[in-house]
Amino acid sequence: PPVLRGAVFLAYTFDMGVLFEKTLSRDRDFEWGRSWGEDLVYTFLPRALFPDKPVLFGTTRLQDEVAPEIYGGDADVMGTYPIGIFGESYMNFGAPGLIAILFLLGFGLKYWYSQCLRLAHEREVNWSSLSFMALYATLCSSSLAYIRGLGGFFAILLFMAPVVLLLVALIRFTSEFGGWSQTASDTR
Repeated sequence: PPVLRGAVFLAYTFDMGVLFEKTLSRDRDFEWGRSWGEDLVYTFLPRALFPDKPVLFGTTRLQDEVAPEIYGGDADVMGTYPIGIFGESYMNFGAPGLIAILFLLGFGLKYWYSQCLRLAHEREVNWSSLSFMALYATLCSSSLAYIRGLGGFFAILLFMAPVVLLLVALIRFTSEFGGWSQTASDTR
Protein backbone atom coordinates (compact mmCIF):
# COMPACT_ATOMS: atom_id res chain seq x y z
CA PRO A 1 0.00 0.00 0.00
CA PRO A 2 1.15 3.58 -0.64
CA VAL A 3 1.14 4.37 3.08
CA LEU A 4 3.84 1.75 3.67
CA ARG A 5 6.16 2.77 0.81
CA GLY A 6 8.23 5.05 3.04
CA ALA A 7 8.52 2.41 5.75
CA VAL A 8 9.57 -0.20 3.20
CA PHE A 9 12.18 2.15 1.76
CA LEU A 10 13.62 2.90 5.20
CA ALA A 11 13.47 -0.75 6.28
CA TYR A 12 16.38 -1.42 3.95
CA THR A 13 18.64 1.07 5.69
CA PHE A 14 18.80 3.85 8.25
CA ASP A 15 22.05 5.06 6.78
CA MET A 16 22.05 8.42 5.04
CA GLY A 17 24.29 6.82 2.44
CA VAL A 18 21.32 5.54 0.45
CA LEU A 19 19.73 8.98 0.44
CA PHE A 20 23.05 10.56 -0.52
CA GLU A 21 23.36 8.11 -3.43
CA LYS A 22 19.86 9.05 -4.56
CA THR A 23 20.81 12.73 -4.18
CA LEU A 24 23.82 12.30 -6.45
CA SER A 25 21.66 10.70 -9.12
CA ARG A 26 19.32 13.69 -9.26
CA ASP A 27 19.75 16.01 -12.23
CA ARG A 28 18.52 19.40 -11.15
CA ASP A 29 19.54 22.99 -10.50
CA PHE A 30 21.33 23.84 -7.27
CA GLU A 31 19.49 25.41 -4.35
CA TRP A 32 22.20 28.02 -3.62
CA GLY A 33 21.36 27.94 0.10
CA ARG A 34 17.58 28.17 -0.32
CA SER A 35 16.89 25.10 1.84
CA TRP A 36 18.96 26.58 4.69
CA GLY A 37 17.10 29.87 4.44
CA GLU A 38 13.77 28.06 4.56
CA ASP A 39 14.81 26.18 7.69
CA LEU A 40 15.96 29.41 9.35
CA VAL A 41 12.76 31.29 8.50
CA TYR A 42 10.09 28.61 8.91
CA THR A 43 11.31 26.34 11.74
CA PHE A 44 10.09 28.42 14.69
CA LEU A 45 7.39 30.34 12.83
CA PRO A 46 4.09 29.40 14.55
CA ARG A 47 1.60 27.91 12.11
CA ALA A 48 -1.25 29.37 14.18
CA LEU A 49 -0.05 32.87 13.27
CA PHE A 50 1.14 31.96 9.76
CA PRO A 51 -1.32 29.43 8.35
CA ASP A 52 0.36 29.58 4.92
CA LYS A 53 3.59 28.17 6.36
CA PRO A 54 4.54 25.27 4.07
CA VAL A 55 4.37 21.73 5.42
CA LEU A 56 7.54 20.83 3.53
CA PHE A 57 10.43 23.26 3.73
CA GLY A 58 14.19 23.16 3.96
CA THR A 59 15.71 19.77 4.61
CA THR A 60 12.34 18.00 4.60
CA ARG A 61 11.50 19.47 1.18
CA LEU A 62 14.83 18.21 -0.16
CA GLN A 63 14.10 14.80 1.35
CA ASP A 64 10.79 14.74 -0.50
CA GLU A 65 12.50 15.65 -3.78
CA VAL A 66 15.10 12.91 -3.38
CA ALA A 67 12.93 10.16 -1.86
CA PRO A 68 9.23 11.00 -2.25
CA GLU A 69 8.30 7.52 -1.06
CA ILE A 70 9.19 8.54 2.52
CA TYR A 71 6.63 11.33 2.70
CA GLY A 72 3.90 10.02 0.43
CA GLY A 73 1.83 13.23 0.58
CA ASP A 74 0.05 12.48 3.86
CA ALA A 75 1.14 14.85 6.64
CA ASP A 76 -0.21 12.47 9.30
CA VAL A 77 2.24 9.69 8.39
CA MET A 78 5.18 11.84 7.34
CA GLY A 79 8.62 10.65 8.38
CA THR A 80 11.66 12.91 8.47
CA TYR A 81 14.78 11.09 7.40
CA PRO A 82 16.61 14.00 5.81
CA ILE A 83 19.28 13.55 3.21
CA GLY A 84 21.85 14.74 5.74
CA ILE A 85 24.61 17.27 5.61
CA PHE A 86 26.22 15.56 2.63
CA GLY A 87 23.12 15.54 0.46
CA GLU A 88 21.97 18.96 1.55
CA SER A 89 25.37 20.52 0.86
CA TYR A 90 25.50 18.82 -2.53
CA MET A 91 21.98 19.93 -3.49
CA ASN A 92 22.78 23.50 -2.47
CA PHE A 93 26.21 23.96 -4.06
CA GLY A 94 27.29 20.78 -5.88
CA ALA A 95 30.50 18.84 -5.26
CA PRO A 96 32.67 21.93 -4.58
CA GLY A 97 30.11 23.16 -2.06
CA LEU A 98 29.99 19.77 -0.38
CA ILE A 99 33.75 19.75 0.12
CA ALA A 100 33.89 23.41 1.20
CA ILE A 101 31.00 23.13 3.65
CA LEU A 102 32.34 19.99 5.31
CA PHE A 103 35.78 21.60 5.56
CA LEU A 104 34.35 24.79 7.09
CA LEU A 105 32.21 22.83 9.52
CA GLY A 106 35.20 20.72 10.62
CA PHE A 107 37.42 23.78 10.90
CA GLY A 108 34.80 25.68 12.90
CA LEU A 109 34.17 22.82 15.32
CA LYS A 110 37.90 22.25 15.83
CA TYR A 111 38.47 25.99 16.44
CA TRP A 112 35.61 26.19 18.93
CA TYR A 113 36.87 23.07 20.73
CA SER A 114 40.46 24.35 20.99
CA GLN A 115 39.22 27.72 22.27
CA CYS A 116 37.15 25.98 24.96
CA LEU A 117 40.19 23.96 26.04
CA ARG A 118 42.23 27.14 26.28
CA LEU A 119 39.51 28.94 28.24
CA ALA A 120 39.07 25.99 30.61
CA HIS A 121 42.67 26.39 31.78
CA GLU A 122 42.32 30.05 32.70
CA ARG A 123 42.56 30.73 36.42
CA GLU A 124 39.79 33.30 36.72
CA VAL A 125 36.18 33.03 35.66
CA ASN A 126 35.64 35.20 32.65
CA TRP A 127 31.97 35.68 31.80
CA SER A 128 32.56 35.88 28.08
CA SER A 129 34.55 32.63 28.33
CA LEU A 130 31.71 31.02 30.25
CA SER A 131 29.25 32.15 27.58
CA PHE A 132 31.52 30.79 24.85
CA MET A 133 31.82 27.43 26.62
CA ALA A 134 28.07 27.23 27.26
CA LEU A 135 27.41 27.83 23.57
CA TYR A 136 29.95 25.10 22.74
CA ALA A 137 28.10 22.69 25.05
CA THR A 138 24.89 23.58 23.21
CA LEU A 139 26.66 22.99 19.91
CA CYS A 140 27.88 19.57 21.03
CA SER A 141 24.48 18.54 22.33
CA SER A 142 23.02 19.42 18.93
CA SER A 143 25.49 17.38 16.86
CA LEU A 144 22.73 15.14 15.49
CA ALA A 145 21.06 18.28 14.15
CA TYR A 146 23.99 19.31 11.95
CA ILE A 147 24.47 15.75 10.73
CA ARG A 148 20.81 15.70 9.68
CA GLY A 149 21.15 19.08 7.96
CA LEU A 150 22.75 22.46 8.48
CA GLY A 151 19.60 24.54 7.99
CA GLY A 152 17.80 22.96 10.92
CA PHE A 153 20.97 23.13 13.00
CA PHE A 154 21.39 26.85 12.35
CA ALA A 155 17.73 27.39 13.27
CA ILE A 156 18.27 25.56 16.57
CA LEU A 157 21.49 27.46 17.25
CA LEU A 158 19.82 30.76 16.41
CA PHE A 159 17.11 29.90 18.94
CA MET A 160 19.40 28.45 21.63
CA ALA A 161 22.19 31.06 21.58
CA PRO A 162 20.09 33.88 23.07
CA VAL A 163 18.66 31.47 25.66
CA VAL A 164 22.14 30.34 26.75
CA LEU A 165 23.45 33.90 26.80
CA LEU A 166 20.44 35.02 28.84
CA LEU A 167 21.08 32.23 31.37
CA VAL A 168 24.76 33.17 31.66
CA ALA A 169 23.79 36.83 32.11
CA LEU A 170 21.29 35.83 34.79
CA ILE A 171 23.94 33.80 36.61
CA ARG A 172 26.34 36.71 36.37
CA PHE A 173 23.74 39.18 37.62
CA THR A 174 22.81 37.01 40.61
CA SER A 175 26.46 36.37 41.46
CA GLU A 176 27.34 40.08 41.28
CA PHE A 177 24.32 41.40 43.14
CA GLY A 178 23.25 38.35 45.10
CA GLY A 179 26.26 38.21 47.38
CA TRP A 180 27.86 35.21 45.65
CA SER A 181 31.01 36.97 44.51
CA GLN A 182 33.84 35.97 46.78
CA THR A 183 37.49 36.01 45.99
CA ALA A 184 39.92 33.32 47.07
CA SER A 185 41.23 35.62 49.86
CA ASP A 186 37.68 36.09 51.23
CA THR A 187 37.21 32.37 51.81
CA ARG A 188 40.42 31.85 53.86
